[in-house]
Amino acid sequence: MVEAADPRLRVYATQFHPEKNLFEWGQAASGELQQAIPHSRAAVAVSQYFANFFVDECRASAHRFASPTDQWKQLIYHSPQWLAQPTVLSPNFVESYVFGASRPNGTRNG
Repeated sequence: MVEAADPRLRVYATQFHPEKNLFEWGQAASGELQQAIPHSRAAVAVSQYFANFFVDECRASAHRFASPTDQWKQLIYHSPQWLAQPTVLSPNFVESYVFGASRPNGTRNG
């Protein structure tokens, strides 16, 4: 791995998905296991540690939106989404946002 970073900036990255232990079960509706995701007390504690750490770092920033309306305009929640067709590469728990591209049913987003 080669890494280059500015030590004056607070930039963090992970090479894994710490949220999976908290929110994903890796199991299809049929019960078929698609991913082996641990949900032990230790696995959940580690995931929660990363979440708390990242959120605390964000709270340390003075950057704020001018108003709740300005903030809402930037959030993804009001954008159309669709659940991907379950495949090996896209399990049934993956929610996808597609901007400016055709959706599987032929309609277009925004």
